[in-house]
Amino acid sequence: MSIVRLLVTAILLAAAIVPAEAAPKCKPIAPARITQMWDYYRSQPTASAPAREGEFQCVSIEAAYQVVCRTRSTHYAHPSIVIRTVVQKGIAINVRTEADTAAKCDAFLGLMDEYNQLTKDTFGGL
Repeated sequence: MSIVRLLVTAILLAAAIVPAEAAPKCKPIAPARITQMWDYYRSQPTASAPAREGEFQCVSIEAAYQVVCRTRSTHYAHPSIVIRTVVQKGIAINVRTEADTAAKCDAFLGLMDEYNQLTKDTFGGL
């Protein structure tokens, strides 16, 4: 199993315990800022080639233990970006989820619900 697959598995497994949640307030940013962040993450030396998965485009960044996904133009919360990072603190392993959007807040909150549901569907019985 590749390190990237292990990283993605660890992120999804940890996310099953600590689901992604949007901040109480949503403040959309400029669409150009979403593009700028995506370009930054995909240019990292250990970033994988961008992969398209449905309405998302994702890269994994091995050295930073991150998976970064952005919505494609067909997604209802486009443009948005979600960054998940595996963080080890002592013996605990957690996933920190950060996200930004240039879409309407209700669409963005729906995206966060979508991430939570994906985690539940993937690891519901664990």
